[in-house]
Amino acid sequence: MRNIGRYMWLGLLLSAAVACRKEDDITPEAAVPNPFYPDAAATDEYSQLRREFYAETGCYLLFNDTLKYEYTGTDRYGNPLYSMELLDLPYGVTSSVQWKFVFNYSTNVQQARQAAEIVKKDILSAMDKRYHPYSFLLVKDFMTYTYMIEEGEPNGYWSGPNSVETYYIGERAILMSIDALLKDKETMKNKFLRRLLDKQLTTTVLKDFYAPGDTYYGQDWTGDFADEYDFISRTGILAFEESHGVGEEFPTYWVQSKTADLKVFLDDLLLGQEEEFMAKYAEYPIVQEKFRLLKKTVIDLGFNIN
Repeated sequence: MRNIGRYMWLGLLLSAAVACRKEDDITPEAAVPNPFYPDAAATDEYSQLRREFYAETGCYLLFNDTLKYEYTGTDRYGNPLYSMELLDLPYGVTSSVQWKFVFNYSTNVQQARQAAEIVKKDILSAMDKRYHPYSFLLVKDFMTYTYMIEEGEPNGYWSGPNSVETYYIGERAILMSIDALLKDKETMKNKFLRRLLDKQLTTTVLKDFYAPGDTYYGQDWTGDFADEYDFISRTGILAFEESHGVGEEFPTYWVQSKTADLKVFLDDLLLGQEEEFMAKYAEYPIVQEKFRLLKKTVIDLGFNIN
């Protein structure tokens, strides 16, 4: 029995030794280059700018939607073959609309650098790092085409070119127009922040903000309020239309949606118009309190609006 036990232990030790030898013999594969980062051998100004941007922000910077275009050899007829990878901006989007982009790439590196500085100092600095995108694609300008797919129809159709766009939020990258950034950085910043805030400022998060006029949104009201002052004082709602017909004792109020009401407050908040807003509604404590609640909520979510 001792001999059998001895042989068993020897067998286990030999197996372990062979396993270790096999592991030692494994040759690791070469690291796959990151197509979002410039090639190590690239020395052009755009590549240098991309390296600087990543080092300072942790976000990749692109100026072309072709991530990889490498020569791989020839086919049987001697024609060159290439391995190509595109950014695919709509990647991950499930929709009946398919997007096609037509880019006008940057040819002015100084303008590209100015746009990158705006993204870095005005846009990324206005939000917590958890909202930072994976990458930015900056082009001079661009247009979009949409391919519509109707339910029950076997084939879709091109809807034709839209107007020139200024930005697009994709899963892998944020596309922005350099021309638009240089023309009006505040508008671009507010558009981008609004899109991010739209996803964060849910009715649950803004429960207290909507509470004063919660039962009035999206409806028409007649006879409940003596005048506009009475309506705003009691509901705190700013998204409405008033109508007072001839001979009618009380005005009618067409109250818009919660989203429309939020937009009125958010516009002034993002544009830094707090003092003007508070002065305008000095006689409406509920409206002022809603503004303060919204500001606190936005800051708590990680957005810098100061």
